[in-house]
Amino acid sequence: MTRLRIAFSFFVLVLLTIGGISGCASRDPSIRKPIAGARMTLDLTFMGAVNSAQYQYVIAFALPGTLVIPNANTYLAIPGQSINQDRTSSTGGTEGLSYFYRNFFSTWKDFILVANNTASLYAPVGGFPTSITDSLHNGYLAIASSQFGNTSFSDTKIHLEFDLLRLGLGATHMTLAVLTLDSNGSIIDAQNFNRDMEALSNNQYGDTLSRLNVAIPAATLKSWSLSFR
Repeated sequence: MTRLRIAFSFFVLVLLTIGGISGCASRDPSIRKPIAGARMTLDLTFMGAVNSAQYQYVIAFALPGTLVIPNANTYLAIPGQSINQDRTSSTGGTEGLSYFYRNFFSTWKDFILVANNTASLYAPVGGFPTSITDSLHNGYLAIASSQFGNTSFSDTKIHLEFDLLRLGLGATHMTLAVLTLDSNGSIIDAQNFNRDMEALSNNQYGDTLSRLNVAIPAATLKSWSLSFR
């Protein structure tokens, strides 16, 4: 009977020791699991004063390694916006609008359009298709910035802060691109960051671009910063 008690006491001691080690480990901040950032803050700084009445600023979001954007000095028909039929035909050929969706928009999960001092989010469920009709293209509805976050303008800067869950990424890793277009849909500046950015609290990303011989400062990106919290 005495041996049984000794064995039982030893077993209890082992369990308490293991529990103590486990408890200490769970309290060690160095091995805690990272927490997904709930909000994202994006600051875009341009070479000149932002003019969203004259230019359109587009921020495209996608999964890393998938984002494709057109080159500068080409035409782009933005979903939900009126199109230039002549330029759509000359750029898209027989595909028409589907050319833009197959090559570009189908690689985007969603995007924010900044125009006329207003930011609008286009986040269709399941992303954009590879082919489209005029009516479906025109039918995309935007979510106003007042419904998904905060937007502010300060001279050369566009500041965006919003709930990350409003994006249709469905993952904690993302990348983005910034394009600037004139009122006719011609791309003035196109920057694909091509970075694998993880949406975890306290993660920060950004860069300052080397820009020479800038023709239109208000439409030329100078630097960007992205943070999660």
